[in-house]
Amino acid sequence: MALSDKKAEILDAAKRCFAQFGYDKATMDDIGGLVGMNKVSLYYYFESKEALFKEALGREAAQYDALSLERAQAASGFRARIEAWIDHSFRYSQKSDLLRNISADALTKLSPFLRDYRLGVFNSSAAVIASFLEEGISAGEARAHDAREAAEAIIGVAFAMKQAAFLQGGEVDIDRLSEKILRAVDLIIDGVEARAPAPRDKARPKARKR
Repeated sequence: MALSDKKAEILDAAKRCFAQFGYDKATMDDIGGLVGMNKVSLYYYFESKEALFKEALGREAAQYDALSLERAQAASGFRARIEAWIDHSFRYSQKSDLLRNISADALTKLSPFLRDYRLGVFNSSAAVIASFLEEGISAGEARAHDAREAAEAIIGVAFAMKQAAFLQGGEVDIDRLSEKILRAVDLIIDGVEARAPAPRDKARPKARKR
């Protein structure tokens, strides 16, 4: 079996273990057992459990992003694409087998990596939104503007609102949160959307010559 195929098999096994036991309790022995490998052999592919978790998370996130993009591209118009992408992609942390049940201790242990991971998510998200805005400009649906700057504002608002909701504690209604985020995002999109010119006042009658 090719190296890439074996790594994919290990990553699939790791995802199942982390989802079942959580990051803290899952062991390299558990993961190796699912693919018929001992722990020593597993370290040939991944230097640590942390390294394995990081790659598994990146792989899972990339797969989810691809699905988010597919759904967004099926929508018509730049506004609808942005809304579809945000609505789907911002549900990832609740659907993720790797992040959904991660403990506070694990979050602390992985905080340097997760900080860089979130920055990467912010930048990749902004790139996607900017591409939709640029499509809108090209189609005449949006006025000329700095698409990247507007995209960063959209993602910044969405990130901040999501973080604030989870900091309040308790169970978060993700559908309600998505609605609130989309309403805020719509205000930004309103600012760049091309508007039909307002109807001109009827021509005033010419003044009679005296």
